[in-house]
Amino acid sequence: MRYSGATQALADQLSYYQRGVDAGAAAEGLAGIGHPTSASIFKDLLTNSNADMRRLGVEGLALADQRDALVEIQSLGASERSPAVLLALHFALLKLGGTGGDLGQIVGSLRNSGLRPVALKYLLDLAPSRTSEIAAYLSDQDADVRRLVAGVLGFSRNASAAPALSTAAKDEDLGVATAAQQAIVRLKLP
Repeated sequence: MRYSGATQALADQLSYYQRGVDAGAAAEGLAGIGHPTSASIFKDLLTNSNADMRRLGVEGLALADQRDALVEIQSLGASERSPAVLLALHFALLKLGGTGGDLGQIVGSLRNSGLRPVALKYLLDLAPSRTSEIAAYLSDQDADVRRLVAGVLGFSRNASAAPALSTAAKDEDLGVATAAQQAIVRLKLP
């Protein structure tokens, strides 16, 4: 919901619990809101021993539009081994306009069931501004990737996706064709 009014309560919860499920839920909420006042919290999370917390720190900085954190984000990429954190790094670099972000890595993560929900979230966020780049993946060799990309484009609210989706609506895979048709309808919704 990105309700910025919850930022202080979530920051307090994270400070109180510091680790564990409740701290993770608070960090996830803060990252999802992406409020600039939480930037210092997100920067602190970059050095957390828990990979999921590091991922949320990177994600939060990206959603809070903290371009001044690009150096820290890029330096984390030099030593990071967690696939989820590396995925968040690609998202942040694309979102913040840094170098080294690779949309193909995010789309490729759709093939991994463990990373798919996060990759979809990142693609949905990037879709309005990177519609044509994402639409290029409607020709991916993997039908599941094509289907998921069609769905993402349907939520982009960017009518420039319509021609690529019209082509995908004729895909030989029925699931892809159906997803593309639904996406076209979704683009036309007010």
